Amino acid sequence: MIHKTSIIESKSKISKTVKVGPYTVIGPNVEINDNVEISSHVNITGRTKIGSGTKIFPFASIGADPQDIKYKGEDTTLEIGKNNKIREYVTINPGTFGGGGLTKIGNNCLFMISSHIAHDCNIGNNVIIANNVPLGGHVTIEDNVVNGSGYSSDDGYSYQMMGVMEENIGQTATIWVGYYDNYGTQWLDNIEVKINE
Repeated sequence: MIHKTSIIESKSKISKTVKVGPYTVIGPNVEINDNVEISSHVNITGRTKIGSGTKIFPFASIGADPQDIKYKGEDTTLEIGKNNKIREYVTINPGTFGGGGLTKIGNNCLFMISSHIAHDCNIGNNVIIANNVPLGGHVTIEDNVVNGSGYSSDDGYSYQMMGVMEENIGQTATIWVGYYDNYGTQWLDNIEVKINE
């Protein structure tokens, strides 16, 4: 079902099983596969492909020009896999010429409210990006990673949290840790950890 107030370019390729909510705009180079649900007020543009079973919530911006001053309108791509959940106010940009021209997202990912996936990112399967987490350009996140938002604790420090899924137990990972104290001092470190049960 496509709501009568949505604007869909005639050159776009949209499966007959796609649901499109009111006031959504879909550009001419967009391909959307079976059983995708797009809520109201979503903008999908650029050379963007969206896999089956994906659900996109209101006010998401998918495929708009990268936020990179080197981008000059080149023909680049955004590929989103199957069964992803893209929550409210999420922004996902396509690649840039200098970064390989492709932003790619795997299957079964959750992008929480106001997260941002910048140009040329490569996101694996079963990834969770928490509320308000921005990924700058050229970031790679492999399968089964949870990237949590920064938070402030009552001990006076701000932290960034990353987690791993059960499949990674027993492996060794090098993680980057950064935090600020109450005086604005930034503390950075690389830590090698073994993921135990």
